[in-house]
Amino acid sequence: MTVTLNLPPNVEQAFIGEAASRGLTPDQFASEVLLTRAAWQHGGVSTGAESSALLQMEDGVPVLHTGQPMALHVINDTLELVRLERDLSSFGTF
Repeated sequence: MTVTLNLPPNVEQAFIGEAASRGLTPDQFASEVLLTRAAWQHGGVSTGAESSALLQMEDGVPVLHTGQPMALHVINDTLELVRLERDLSSFGTF
């Protein structure tokens, strides 16, 4: 399949830079991004070469790299749950 993308110049440069930082051509990087998204939407978590753009295994755990910072509320909610779990395992139920 051939796809033509009309991107704003700043987005195009960022995309080219991201591809280069991964040692890929823009075409290869676009293909990886699309294949990763397709696998993710269909319930599959692929860890093959086609998913290196976003989904990577780190210490045996699939980690989604979006290139965007996490929202502050996500971090706070996660820390709250970790602390609650720690307290419950240390002190039992309240």
